[in-house]
Amino acid sequence: NKVSYLNFVKSRKVRKMERILSELNRVPGIHGTLIVGKDGIVILSDISDEIDEEEVSALAGSLILSAEKISRKLGQGELKTITVETNKCKWFIQHINIGFLVAVADADSNLGLLRVELRDAAVKLNNITL
Repeated sequence: NKVSYLNFVKSRKVRKMERILSELNRVPGIHGTLIVGKDGIVILSDISDEIDEEEVSALAGSLILSAEKISRKLGQGELKTITVETNKCKWFIQHINIGFLVAVADADSNLGLLRVELRDAAVKLNNITL
């Protein structure tokens, strides 16, 4: 059955994506990761219960739209990453083929390590074709 095969392939790819998010969540300081569309709709997430997934995804969508508008108006090219640092946390948003990878981390987490890990995860996610 062609539909069963397509569901199997899709679920296998989703499991791969879930593993990538899970690996990213093992990086010290990260509390959760999501894949969101430009519209802020959650595609996939692995986030702690302390964090409101829907709120994070909606706010990430708003940040993405604003940053894209700024980049476009200034003629600065395609949006690749957004980093937001507050006194309580850091947000990392990385463009991927199907939307954006979002990571929420501690304010005192290692910025360089998080950027490298997020970029590596984005490459892995981009290698999975849906």
